[in-house]
Amino acid sequence: MYNDSREIARGESALFDVCAEVLLNEPSTRVLGDIQQVAHALGDSRFDRFEESDALVQRYYDRLFVTDRPVFVPLSENCMRGFCMTDAGPQYGALEGSASDHVIACYHAVGFDWHRLSGFQSALDILRADSLASECAFVAFLKSQEACAETDEQVAHIADLADEFIARHLGEWARTAAHCAARSDEDLYATLCAFVADALEALQIR
Repeated sequence: MYNDSREIARGESALFDVCAEVLLNEPSTRVLGDIQQVAHALGDSRFDRFEESDALVQRYYDRLFVTDRPVFVPLSENCMRGFCMTDAGPQYGALEGSASDHVIACYHAVGFDWHRLSGFQSALDILRADSLASECAFVAFLKSQEACAETDEQVAHIADLADEFIARHLGEWARTAAHCAARSDEDLYATLCAFVADALEALQIR
């Protein structure tokens, strides 16, 4: 049973690691190939329509960096938990709060250092503990630990940690992020948010 569990966890780790990679790097042919490969393993072709281009690189910046662009979405937990629509347009929550504080405590409890994630420097400069990229990377980290655990008891314990984090954090706001991103365009980043939300929901109901 747990041998199968370890193999599943290894695949889940790869999935969330690649999702973080897409957010932490410009959309190169390599990055797009990685997310397409992971999606194909699940029988999912939603990323096949995207190819490296100057326009896609510009969309990366407009989505994640340039706050006055209409398509900008702050992909972090505190911001998404405070999301609401007003007459003036979408409003988001504060950059920091109890949710991000608890996320950091979760990281510290298992020795995950989100400051050590690798990627495009501009993306790392704006990265927060509760960013979608950070939380995806953390789930990937836990799933990798689960896959490599020495005993069945350790496998079960780490699996429980991952499930608890997803239920309390990433699984609580990923779908909101997908809806926010899709409001303006079904581009690579809206598609990625929906992919993450779908994957999380599959984990929560299995």
